[in-house]
Amino acid sequence: MSFFSKFKQPSASDRLLEEQLYSDVLNEVQSGVKREGLWAKAIAKSNGNESKAKSLYIEFRVQSMRDDLELGNELVDLAKAKEAQKKQQEQKAMKMAAEKKQEQIHLKAKQEKQRIKELKKLAKITGNKYTES
Repeated sequence: MSFFSKFKQPSASDRLLEEQLYSDVLNEVQSGVKREGLWAKAIAKSNGNESKAKSLYIEFRVQSMRDDLELGNELVDLAKAKEAQKKQQEQKAMKMAAEKKQEQIHLKAKQEKQRIKELKKLAKITGNKYTES
């Protein structure tokens, strides 16, 4: 995070996301769902004042949701990087396998040439004519 990013004005999408997060937290609170750790932090920061604790909890929970989104994005980026790395490793393995196969073919052709050369020599020594079949 750069020094100037602290002063950057939130975009319209940022403000809409923030509104949605506050709405989601309000729905959680109204339905009785609370993250115990955040609630304990809010109570501690409010010196036991219930209405102040509720206000702080909402702030903490919104930040928690932002963190979840950020971590989720980081996890997606990490998964993409791992997938790209895996694909790169697979391509490298395929290339190595193709090169090995090419070497085997080259070696087999070289051996076959040598075998034919030896057969021709043998045919010449024995007075026979060598014919390829």
